[in-house]
Amino acid sequence: MIDIGIDWEAHYGSGWIKRFSAAPAFEAGASLLRGAGLLWIGRYGQGRVVGTSASNLASQMRDLGEHWRAAGLRWTATLLSERGLDGDSAYLLHKFHDRRRYQCEGAPHKHPNAARRLTQAALVMASDRLEIIRASSKRLGGTHNDADLWEDRFETMGETALGTPPHPPFSASEQQALERYAIYRTCEGLTHTAAGIIGARGEFQSGGKTEKASKPWYEITDHFTKKAKCAYEAFAHDASHDPSEHVPLMSVFDTSIPYSEFYERHYSSDAAVYGAAAVIALYVGLLLAAANDEENPLDTRNTFKKAGLDLTPVRRQRALPAADL
Repeated sequence: MIDIGIDWEAHYGSGWIKRFSAAPAFEAGASLLRGAGLLWIGRYGQGRVVGTSASNLASQMRDLGEHWRAAGLRWTATLLSERGLDGDSAYLLHKFHDRRRYQCEGAPHKHPNAARRLTQAALVMASDRLEIIRASSKRLGGTHNDADLWEDRFETMGETALGTPPHPPFSASEQQALERYAIYRTCEGLTHTAAGIIGARGEFQSGGKTEKASKPWYEITDHFTKKAKCAYEAFAHDASHDPSEHVPLMSVFDTSIPYSEFYERHYSSDAAVYGAAAVIALYVGLLLAAANDEENPLDTRNTFKKAGLDLTPVRRQRALPAADL
């Protein structure tokens, strides 16, 4: 668990915090699977039946990943109240979290093998998190042990023509690129959440206090948007697969941007606002450590200071699939 001086295992919410580490792979995997459905074309038709099945599974993965991410943030904020975090921070993190939906620009370039590559990528990424889901169920009263359900869903998709492994096989370098894509995409959504929480506080006026305070967070969001796209491009142009797949893979790149449908004014205290930002900074640090990325554009210590917190520095994680949050 996160090493900040709290006995996490003594709390119910620790299960949801563990599941946060599975959320990036499920959300990014959903995006990949949605793209796979659009690229697919069958032997006896346009691939709509199998493509729709992939899209439906993608929607389930996206919604669950979003739920785990939001719950992990909320419970972290709740438990950090032991360290002086304002209680409203959990409310703000829950209400303003990223609710983006898949979109791509232009018409997809149909390519069955590229579709299989995306499907394989999504299934591999998500399947790697099944043990995290199983382990976290112990802290959720045993009522959320859905690892077997998801294993069955992945097996069902894997047994379809779309689930047949691509040729050449999905490589380690492709998986590494997509793991980074998942991490940067999540960091993008987290920092946008912080920007929204800060920017929606009180009455908004151009050039006012809230705009100036939120602007750096929006700039950091753009930073992660670019890094996520670069990571996906590295996957799409990987030398280990057929060059004919490059254009189709890029044609279904998820261009959706972070979005919070609950964008309303609030009048929470500075402590609550920056408490929410501190939780986000904590997780961004964990995610970047998992990606072995030394470039963290956030001033994490200053964010903690504004929230009135003195947290133990985040320790480096080995890799996101094995992260023990």
